[in-house]
Amino acid sequence: MLRRRGSIVVVLTVVAALTASCGGAAGPSAAPPTIVASSTSGAGASSESLSAAPSQALETPGAVATASPSSAASRAPSSPHPRPTFDSAAMAAYLTGKITLLNLADVDLAVTVTYIDPASKQSQALGTFTVQSFAQQTNDLPPASYRLDFRQPPDSSTGPRCTIVVKDGQAYSFVAVAGGIAISRAGYTPATARDLFVATSSLCRK
Repeated sequence: MLRRRGSIVVVLTVVAALTASCGGAAGPSAAPPTIVASSTSGAGASSESLSAAPSQALETPGAVATASPSSAASRAPSSPHPRPTFDSAAMAAYLTGKITLLNLADVDLAVTVTYIDPASKQSQALGTFTVQSFAQQTNDLPPASYRLDFRQPPDSSTGPRCTIVVKDGQAYSFVAVAGGIAISRAGYTPATARDLFVATSSLCRK
């Protein structure tokens, strides 16, 4: 369980998106997003890969010299290793959806986020996040289908569930109040009072 104070950006990087950004193509049932939590005030993420320097043969005129791998490696000249960096600007182009979780209740709120594969309809849990009482989290994520399971308080055995299809540029908001979870979407006007809460809203696919 991940627990954060204040505003947190949860970056969901789709493996297919990473492949496309490098010039590759993604299939319809690409791997589910990988969830990475980072503070809004923190430094950008980076990744490094190291590869072993190739061992070099020892040559002796007129003879064949042998050496153990350890001794050859110790005599091999050192060379700089590539240090690729994480292209946050390129990845931001895929994070065009947004989910905001606001807890106005007196108890903490736990939200389990699950990715729904659009092709196979199989699901993959991405993590459970705890929003403290009177705290807020804003999550930037790529367009896709997500299921959110709410537990209020976190150790509750049951709670409301909402499956949403986040499209490009859409922003959803969930507000926890005593006894329920309210839902809204930017630009959406609820038809009835039932659309205001997760348990009965037409915004949630059951």
